[in-house]
Amino acid sequence: MTGSGRPLAGGTARSLRTRLLIGTLGGVLLLWLATLAAVWYGVSHELEELLDGHLAQTAAMIAALGGEDAASAQPAPRLHEEAKRVQWQVWRGETLLRRSAGAPLAPLAEQRRGYAQRNVEGRAWRVFSTGTLPDGRSVQIAERLSDRRDILGALGTNLLWPMLLALPLLAVAVLLAVRISLAPLTRLRTALEARGALALEPLPSADAPAEVRPLVAAINALLGRIDLALAQEKRFTADAAHELRTPIAALRAQAQVAIASSDARERRAALDATLAACDRMARLLEQLLTLARLDTRDAADGGRGLQARVDLDALVRASMARIADGAPSRGDDLELRSEGPTAARAESTLIEVLLRNLVDNALRYSAAGMPVLVSLESASGAPRLTVEDGGPGLEPASVARLGERFFRAAPEGPSGTGLGWSIVRRITELHGARIAVDRSPALGGLRVQVTFPSPPPGEGA
Repeated sequence: MTGSGRPLAGGTARSLRTRLLIGTLGGVLLLWLATLAAVWYGVSHELEELLDGHLAQTAAMIAALGGEDAASAQPAPRLHEEAKRVQWQVWRGETLLRRSAGAPLAPLAEQRRGYAQRNVEGRAWRVFSTGTLPDGRSVQIAERLSDRRDILGALGTNLLWPMLLALPLLAVAVLLAVRISLAPLTRLRTALEARGALALEPLPSADAPAEVRPLVAAINALLGRIDLALAQEKRFTADAAHELRTPIAALRAQAQVAIASSDARERRAALDATLAACDRMARLLEQLLTLARLDTRDAADGGRGLQARVDLDALVRASMARIADGAPSRGDDLELRSEGPTAARAESTLIEVLLRNLVDNALRYSAAGMPVLVSLESASGAPRLTVEDGGPGLEPASVARLGERFFRAAPEGPSGTGLGWSIVRRITELHGARIAVDRSPALGGLRVQVTFPSPPPGEGA
């Protein structure tokens, strides 16, 4: 099985080098065979033409020697050993006037002009006949087909040996070319193998071929995301260790008071303080885990994937109902104003987390009975979510620091973790939304406006 869970064909995976060698050498071999066949066909055809022309030329020379009578029809002397390959006859009608040494007494061909293949006295011949000449003679000249095949075989052998010797040289050239071409991948593999587990710096790509650069870029992007994820994991661990130390110490102190106290009311107060410390620690852990999940989401895809079309009106109404159920004593203080169905590209779970943190913050800093107004409207076609309260608001210096982890604008105010605004900032970043903080003109406290990107045309509510 591969890392992706898919079985490999035949249970093994051929390397890229093997595939290139098989493909290239196979192509070279096919081209070599095709070239050999083409050369063989061309040479044999040209040789046939050449030898046929030689027969015709020799017949013309014999015809030009002049007439012979029947009494002198004796074999001509053989002047060279190779002359036995070609035999000729001179006829007048049915009378053999002259013939070469070794030529049969039977006619080599018919009296009409042209080429033919004949079997004479058990041998196959390629024959040319001049036909009947003006003086009544005809010249017939022939060459044994076996001799022609011997010539073609000798010529083919002389051509084949250089081509056979060239084949291994071509194979070596292909091997070297493939090795040189794959050298960047080999260097990339070596560089990755030599790295330690935490060596996440980008790989050099300046010398990489154009085909390899996208791979190097993808690996570097992956290394960057892993580096970011590890950094966020370290930050989460450090944050948790730092922020849990105080509530755990307070929890221990209250538990010790409850154990040591003999007064029932004092013991009860210590236990109540212990429960409150547990609640604060649970909220802190919940928000730390929420931030960790958001950081992981951001490191994994940079916010991609928030492509679902949602109706913010329905989503906000459902979220407000759940928030009111969770805070029954303040449910009557919550007010929602909406223009109706509002489309946006968003993730419903994250939008509910964002709204819950904004409303929770508004309720914390607003006295009981003071309204918290949540409104949803369209601003130049872009959905806008607004949360307003009647609390003390924030100074400009504090507004600039909102989103810093564990920053609390009013440390002496209501208890909090200082993480809610970090969560809100991260969610708006993931959605590509804009966030604005100022004073509420209606309630006098803090106003937070989150403006989401306009939905694509045709996706309005």
